[in-house]
Amino acid sequence: ALDGTNQEFAIQLEVTVNLFNGFQSKYRYRQLKTLSDIGKTQLRAKMEDIVIRTYFAYLRIAELQLRQSLVLENIALSYDVYQRIQEDKRFGAATKLRELRTDVDLKNDSTTYSTVSTNLENAKRDLLLLLNQSDSIRYLVEENIPFAKALKKSDLESDMLSQNANLLLAQQGIISAEQSLQQSRSR
Repeated sequence: ALDGTNQEFAIQLEVTVNLFNGFQSKYRYRQLKTLSDIGKTQLRAKMEDIVIRTYFAYLRIAELQLRQSLVLENIALSYDVYQRIQEDKRFGAATKLRELRTDVDLKNDSTTYSTVSTNLENAKRDLLLLLNQSDSIRYLVEENIPFAKALKKSDLESDMLSQNANLLLAQQGIISAEQSLQQSRSR
């Protein structure tokens, strides 16, 4: 169609090639590798934390089981004393104050037993949650746990300093910050 209009098209192509970027790619690669290492160490720290929390939950259950058995012994003793006071009362040899004391002792021991039993059930539930198990499982934990006694403090300290995940995370954070600084200076 010749309607008298002109159409003009312009195409412009621009290509920019960076020949040298001041080692920015090298620093970025190092930084990404360090970030990957940090992620792995964070995972390891989380796993160590779960193991430690599980260990302490187990020990808490062992402690509460022991306390529960001791409180049961106290209840038996308090009940025995209470029964003797009742016998003495029948024969007129017990005072009202002595009878009240034994009654209070028995009730205190019963309350302590109830508290310890509740704490034990809660601790067991917490351990099962840590282990991702059903809370319908009933179990007892072993109270006598053998510990390695032949460990030397100096060996433990050097292992802790070289393998502690939280310490490694802090060191990797410093390295990452230094690499970020190098990368920003290379621009």
